[in-house]
Amino acid sequence: MAISFDQLMGWWKLSEAWHEFETATRKHPFGGHPSGSLVFTPDGRMMLVILATPGMARSPGHDVEAVSGSFALDGSEIVTKVDLSSNEPPVRSEVKYRAALGQGGLLLCLTSRQFGRLYGGTPFTQASNWYRVRAP
Repeated sequence: MAISFDQLMGWWKLSEAWHEFETATRKHPFGGHPSGSLVFTPDGRMMLVILATPGMARSPGHDVEAVSGSFALDGSEIVTKVDLSSNEPPVRSEVKYRAALGQGGLLLCLTSRQFGRLYGGTPFTQASNWYRVRAP
């Protein structure tokens, strides 16, 4: 189902984040209680930041996940042109998130197919749930 620009605008707070694999069990690289913010602005910019649970065991080099840049909507997909990424060097210049809204537009689920250094090049799906904090 397509998502509108107005449905995304505002500030979202992280509820949970995990990584899924085709042939392995789900991993929680940020620990059991990560924190994070996701912001979509009216001028077509977005910023996503996830911070690992303090004091929890983490995947090496994965204490923070951050992405920002301009974005466009394509149905239920958010296509972000990456200006800044916590991955140095950035793995990709564009990140695509599949988005789904629930609970009357108050819950946003994002999934993105990823690859790179984290699991030795093994592809995985990065997934996260966000609750709306404030709309513009």
